[in-house]
Amino acid sequence: MYRNYYAATKDTSNEPFHTRFSVHRILELVKNEEINEEQTAWIKDAGFGALLTMSDVSVPSKLVHWIMMHIDPDMREFRLKKKVIVFDKQLVLKIVGVPSGPVPVALTCRPEDYEAFQRIREPFMVGVRAPISKCIEVLKAATDKATFMRAFVLLAFGSVLCATTDNAITSRLLHNLVDVSNIKTFDWAEHILQGLMDEVRKYQLFFRRSQGPPKAPLLGSCLIIFVVCFSSIFLLFHLYQFLCCIRHIYMFHIIYLCWPCFCYLILGCHLYLKNLDCIHGLS
Repeated sequence: MYRNYYAATKDTSNEPFHTRFSVHRILELVKNEEINEEQTAWIKDAGFGALLTMSDVSVPSKLVHWIMMHIDPDMREFRLKKKVIVFDKQLVLKIVGVPSGPVPVALTCRPEDYEAFQRIREPFMVGVRAPISKCIEVLKAATDKATFMRAFVLLAFGSVLCATTDNAITSRLLHNLVDVSNIKTFDWAEHILQGLMDEVRKYQLFFRRSQGPPKAPLLGSCLIIFVVCFSSIFLLFHLYQFLCCIRHIYMFHIIYLCWPCFCYLILGCHLYLKNLDCIHGLS
């Protein structure tokens, strides 16, 4: 484990891992006006409107490596000396801005529901795979709300919220999208968080088992959550110090309670953190 984060980031040619996380697929649809006003309203009504205003950011792998090596995935906690950050559903909701209801996200279905699942899955399949490119084709060609929302949710999870490692969507999520009017009832935040901790566990195991310089693995999930969390903490810490100086502490509480999701993460935030000595900053 790195003792000094800055020392770990000097060599940018050797990334500790790679990821297919990408906000660009959705941002290009928005930029090219391939999502009309009615479809935008459908997305916002389902609780996924924040994805339409994401910042153009990528995952700084060396910062995320350092964070993941300090996380206990079973406790869902980042620990550094006496400092603890708990990654829970509320934190995920604050960052990614998705709906989260009481019903667990299912990746299987009852035998009697399998025929309906097969029927709505077929448009997304190319052989035995469901490539993201095909999902985008379905989304662009959709004329009804159900098909469009299925395609959008699958694209959002496949590229951003639970990014896959094979440029494909997770078609099993369609078990939860048979009736798109129920999208808000599913616990999407827990699904995202569980996937995130599974990737941390997998990465730590890979890193411990590697002999010599490890070959960079390909990771999935929404690793940008770590970046947003740390960006927020550092920015709020400095803002708090400033507001204390001018004695308007109440403003800090207002800003904290309204702290936005990752659609407002600007490029400068994680570039700043990439060059920051995090050990000293958190000590």
